Amino acid sequence: MAFTATNIFQLNPGLIMHLRDDDDTSQCNSRNRHDSLHPHSIHSRVDSSKRFTPGDPCVVCGDAASGIHYAVAACNGCKTFFRRVVLENRTYSCKNNGDCIIDKNMRCSCRHCRFKKCIRVGMDRSGRVERGT
Repeated sequence: MAFTATNIFQLNPGLIMHLRDDDDTSQCNSRNRHDSLHPHSIHSRVDSSKRFTPGDPCVVCGDAASGIHYAVAACNGCKTFFRRVVLENRTYSCKNNGDCIIDKNMRCSCRHCRFKKCIRVGMDRSGRVERGT
């Protein structure tokens, strides 16, 4: 079945709330910390057939996920960040060694490492259907 804007909303009317252009810019701080990635911060790809459970963590930064976005459980900030990078074909470089910590507090400190982690945890550039609860 092909997904169009019309039939997606018919299948899941709750999707309308996911269309807000939420961004975490106001939550970003200017601290620049360089640490190695911790094993507990690496999450595996979420099966898109799995139901989203409120309280699940964002697999990119560990904040509260808002749903399954681009094939993984992600928060609105990481969802919006990933969408903008892909749609606008943005590129970033890391000022450190390419291994910055990307967590709830540091997700805005390095866009290069944040996008790299989005890809590593399984965010799918073609996964445009967003699913909530």
